[in-house]
Amino acid sequence: MKGKAKNPLIGVCTFRLTPGPEVQILPDGLFRAEDGRPHGLPGWRLDSEIAANVIARAEARRRDTVIDYEHESMSGGKAPAAGWWHNLSYRIGDGLFITDARWTDTAYAHIEKDEYRYISPVFSFDPDTGAVLRILNVAITNDPGIDGMEEVEVAAAAKFLLNENE
Repeated sequence: MKGKAKNPLIGVCTFRLTPGPEVQILPDGLFRAEDGRPHGLPGWRLDSEIAANVIARAEARRRDTVIDYEHESMSGGKAPAAGWWHNLSYRIGDGLFITDARWTDTAYAHIEKDEYRYISPVFSFDPDTGAVLRILNVAITNDPGIDGMEEVEVAAAAKFLLNENE
């Protein structure tokens, strides 16, 4: 409907994981899932202006944000932390990074043993422009949604309605 604001949608990206404090969570520029998502758009978008807004939203939170296993904190089930983060940074040409990932001993061991290999953020995005709005969740996972996943490749997207005022 013309004139009525659309609810933002949610997307998911997946990257090869290393257990350091800095973790890439979104690529720079226009990007999309291998299966064609987001449907009806050229792709999701991240640039310096969009990143500045995403970073401001993350910094406005008083508490740290969890890194969980397999996005379990979004399912409402048991969701032990794999780590925590609060700070993001943006690099032109590279994308958005967590700069202070603090892994639990258990998660660090899983990553070091190659038992978990990918990082997967869930983010809200504008349904008209594809602009990333906010990082909702970050998880370590082994099932990124694309068979034959390469190091920096978009994995999957979910279409859930989200109230941005939450």
